[in-house]
Amino acid sequence: MILKPALLKTFFAFWAIGLVLLHLLAAVSGSGLLWGVDFWSYFPPLWAYLLAGLGLVASVPSLAQAAFSFLSPELERFFRFFEGRKAYLGALSISAAAGLSFWIFRCRIHLLGDGQWWIRNLELNLKFWKNEPLSLYLNWLVYKTGALFPGFTAREAFQITSVCSGVVFVFILFWLARRIGRGFAERVLVFAGLITLGTVELFFGYVETYPLLNAAVIAYLFLTVRMLQGRGGLFWVVSVFWLSVMMHLSVIVMFPSLVYLYFDWWKGSKEVFAEKVKKLLVFLFGPVAVVGLLMYAMGFDLSVLFSPKEGISNILIPLVGEESRYFNYRLFSMAHFAALANLLLLVSPFMVPFCFLPVRCWKNLSRVQSFLLVVSVFSLVFVFFFNSELGFPRDWDIFAYAFIAPTLLGLSLFIEHSKGDIRFTHYAAVLAVVVGGIHMVPWVLVNADEELSLARYERILSGGSLHSVHARAFGHEEVAIYYRERELYAQAESHFRKAIEADSSSYRLYTGLAGAYQGQGKLEDVRAALKHAVKLEPENLMANYNFALFLHETDSLDQSLHYFRKVIEIKPDYIPALLYLGLIYLKLEDYSQALDHYQRVLQLDPDNKYAVKNLKILLKRLKELSARGDSLQ
Repeated sequence: MILKPALLKTFFAFWAIGLVLLHLLAAVSGSGLLWGVDFWSYFPPLWAYLLAGLGLVASVPSLAQAAFSFLSPELERFFRFFEGRKAYLGALSISAAAGLSFWIFRCRIHLLGDGQWWIRNLELNLKFWKNEPLSLYLNWLVYKTGALFPGFTAREAFQITSVCSGVVFVFILFWLARRIGRGFAERVLVFAGLITLGTVELFFGYVETYPLLNAAVIAYLFLTVRMLQGRGGLFWVVSVFWLSVMMHLSVIVMFPSLVYLYFDWWKGSKEVFAEKVKKLLVFLFGPVAVVGLLMYAMGFDLSVLFSPKEGISNILIPLVGEESRYFNYRLFSMAHFAALANLLLLVSPFMVPFCFLPVRCWKNLSRVQSFLLVVSVFSLVFVFFFNSELGFPRDWDIFAYAFIAPTLLGLSLFIEHSKGDIRFTHYAAVLAVVVGGIHMVPWVLVNADEELSLARYERILSGGSLHSVHARAFGHEEVAIYYRERELYAQAESHFRKAIEADSSSYRLYTGLAGAYQGQGKLEDVRAALKHAVKLEPENLMANYNFALFLHETDSLDQSLHYFRKVIEIKPDYIPALLYLGLIYLKLEDYSQALDHYQRVLQLDPDNKYAVKNLKILLKRLKELSARGDSLQ
């Protein structure tokens, strides 16, 4: 069945109007249930009505076509300047302008995603992470390079990587739009359709490992499109795919697209069978070997990838509907569909009208469209079955890359369907620019403002739709840490308590609550919280260490001695605990034990300045004792 252009245009118009009205409804009602379209509600009401008016005007086909026809000649004349050899100048100019925008309007706080957690880990010199080894390593390199400049922070390392990833993304998108779109209007449509995806929000200084991943995925798509159109070889395509997998292991869900490319190459190759086999083996194992050697040279333990607890199975968690702290709604439940609908509205609101065209194109897909279809199907299956409730709206960031190929496929199908109807293409381009813009830009501005971003995050936490115990506890914990770092201890205490209400089984939350108490001088409450943390996890290294440290600071030496000994039982070579044990024994004048512990530290770390300093003090006392004729205790 072929939908007539007039009816299809009406379908697009109604979808755009519906999207605008959903935004307006979320702004007026302030409902946390519509978290995919709630950005207007953080600005004065006049903003919402003006944006809604702009969106509704752009949704009228005749007005949109007239606007594009009016502006198109001048814009086309301008962009024609960048044809031919000057195309690279155009790509660089647009990428540089985008990069400047990414930096100016970058995120100001990092509660969404695991931002603060990543910053803390990078400050602890974490070089690799099991699920995204290459992404974290590249951020680590930036951090180490930036450390040459005074005052450079881990947050800035992530933000620089994020912005640079965005520049690469836009640069590749410029060329991708030229390959998918034939004329000016089609190229504008492709470029605008992808630049207004929620994916782009990752490039505004977002602290996470996903910006690099999205840049790698669009590079894989571009190189494949280029190859299928007769330019470039399979080796580099496959290499970029495996690099993408090293950026984040979840990209393995796109492996069927690689299988499709192998079959496509085999079918299209005109060489004899033996030569085909040789080349196929090179294409199969060559890129894997190159990427594997690269990771090995960087110091990554490749065996982690095959560990049942730390490898691919750790990130590809299917939604099985079990009741637990992570999974708290069932597959095909209303809560599941509501989360998916919000995710779609948040990341790719125009994927639906572009991807569900009932047109003849589905029967005669080109090689590029067939490839994009394979990528899209498996990417969307991943989105559907991976539990999006694991982190609630936070998980838009890991799912962002999964929507690039489906949106690109929809745009390609639309271009195929509407060829010869340039006015329809003009209308779709205006919708992509205007309606996509009024969806994305407020989101960018909310995250670029610290107060608005905090208000949105707290609204999400206070809403009734956050089912996952893990998500609620983690969310309140991150807000609590945010307040604690600003010495707003009462607010930090409030959020730590809410986190504990969600998940009372985590020692870490009680440790955080103790920190909030300590900032307010509530020492008895600190003691009770830390003691409860040890009770929850008696064999936990940090629970025992934190309690021992507090007891030492409050001059409870005998009690602190007990818990520091417990730490050493758990981890015999834990240097901080050995140092404190040496110090306590020194204070208790048990010089033999003190000497033993400082010597153990120096065996582990010969240049430890604290051990060297205290050992000098100890030897001085022993010398004094010897001079008086006292025996060593």
